[in-house]
Amino acid sequence: MYYLTNTLLTAMRSLTWTGIKKRAAGRHAFTVPELLAVCGILGILASLITFSLMSGRTRARQVQCLANLHQHGLALNAFLADHHEYPLFMSANVAEQYPHHHRFWEGALFSDQLDQRDVFQGEPRIFDCPAAIRPKEFPEHTGYSDYGYNACGLGSLVLQPLLGLGGKGTGVKFKEADYPPPVRESEVVNPAEMLAVGDGFKGWKGVIKDGLSMLGRGPDAQEFLGSTLRSHRRHRGHGNVLFCDGHAGDPKLEFLFNDETDRALRMWNRDNQPHRERLHSLK
Repeated sequence: MYYLTNTLLTAMRSLTWTGIKKRAAGRHAFTVPELLAVCGILGILASLITFSLMSGRTRARQVQCLANLHQHGLALNAFLADHHEYPLFMSANVAEQYPHHHRFWEGALFSDQLDQRDVFQGEPRIFDCPAAIRPKEFPEHTGYSDYGYNACGLGSLVLQPLLGLGGKGTGVKFKEADYPPPVRESEVVNPAEMLAVGDGFKGWKGVIKDGLSMLGRGPDAQEFLGSTLRSHRRHRGHGNVLFCDGHAGDPKLEFLFNDETDRALRMWNRDNQPHRERLHSLK
């Protein structure tokens, strides 16, 4: 871009100087082709500057989002160091059975940001992806979460047992007696390849639902008010994710939700197995 900009500026200076010499020699104004050429060059320069500014803003948003996920990773590993278990996905009355899991997953990771009612004080920036904006057309009662938790693994809530981090039972229910037990730290076979948190997307066969507090790959993903296009625009076809060992990345959405290689499937499941049979049973 630097070389192209300099070339255009040189051409414009040359063209302008030519016009000045002609005007001085023959006392004539600039010709129409010369004016059109100058206007064209100015238009190209304006486009290049606009593109550069937009690219800079996009990179800044990407960096901020990954920084947010890095904070999630620090909080997750602190929780693991204290309890040797991953947070349950949802808040429930489980204080007696699972005393460290009476909050929803975000509250478990950032308990110091909660007030006495277990409500976040203000809107912590660590939950705010600068590239994610709640659509104006969303119904008022519909929430919009920027980040989601890999609670269920491949198949989402549709197939049992759950293979993610939010509980290892037969499903997430609201009754205390039915609530799944937490996943032990030792049950995640390969933390460096296991998804923990990411953009709040659930995808399946080219369709992506956004604005969820769950990160998932399952057939319960549904198009909602242009959610697939919106998800692709968020990070230019990529998804920001955090792995259980604390490192963050930005794989392509195609890899996260459509790729059927072992590597793409294993990262959803705590046993580090692809569970390809789930793809066939869900078709």
